[in-house]
Amino acid sequence: MRYQTCRDLWTRTTAVLRPTAELAGRTHRLRLILFAALGAAVIFLWIPTSWSWPTFFGAADAATSVPVLVTTRYVPAFRVIRADAVEIRHFPSSFVPPGALNNASELESDAGQSLYASVVAIPAGQPLTRAVLIDAGQKQRLASLLRPGRVAVSFSAEKSRAAGGWVQPGDIIAVFETHSAPMTSQAEPPKKTNLLFSALQVLAVDNVRLGQSAVEEKDQEKNVLVNEGTEEAATRIITVLATPAEAGALMEAREKGTISIALRALGDDMPWALPK
Repeated sequence: MRYQTCRDLWTRTTAVLRPTAELAGRTHRLRLILFAALGAAVIFLWIPTSWSWPTFFGAADAATSVPVLVTTRYVPAFRVIRADAVEIRHFPSSFVPPGALNNASELESDAGQSLYASVVAIPAGQPLTRAVLIDAGQKQRLASLLRPGRVAVSFSAEKSRAAGGWVQPGDIIAVFETHSAPMTSQAEPPKKTNLLFSALQVLAVDNVRLGQSAVEEKDQEKNVLVNEGTEEAATRIITVLATPAEAGALMEAREKGTISIALRALGDDMPWALPK
């Protein structure tokens, strides 16, 4: 009797627990489905709406790409942009910066004159936009190259004091001042040379300014050849970009002594420590 009762109790208990085990298996599957749905929702919300699925997976549609001019090397500020310094790269249409140039032909006029110069230093690989360019056409005035708070100031220097006459518009130069020291008992007062400025941007040399067309440069070369052997040909008029305080210091140095310049490497505009 006792054995029969225990067997009946075991049968009933097993029958009750069997649906619970099946329900636990179903719950496990439901959890997996729920986690997968949540993960898909998170990925969908994380992707910006401006992205297209082909672009997100690295297969941008060629029909939506736009050609953009980018620099192939570092371009200093106020340097004429020429076709050999840029190349075309294709950008998705949604990533094209405003005002981007799309073709190298936009950099030159029909006569082959350069139309743009950099208003700031442009690193390699940077898209060319009109926000970082200024008009450097043939009729462009020098005043348009000046930024607010900056002025153009000029001084004369002999070729021997002007890096042999190799200074060109757009170069970076260091300016030195030489003047007579206070009078001593010597018959001739000694001279002293000081560094005035270690990095100034050259805007013009004689009548050749930054961004001038190739035609104008050739005309200037003819004028130099005509005046060769004269006193004017041995002197250069250097016009630099400066602050009002720097311009005042240059004018004072120009009046009380002589000015010499040293030509710095291309792209080297780091200031030097002034000697103590």
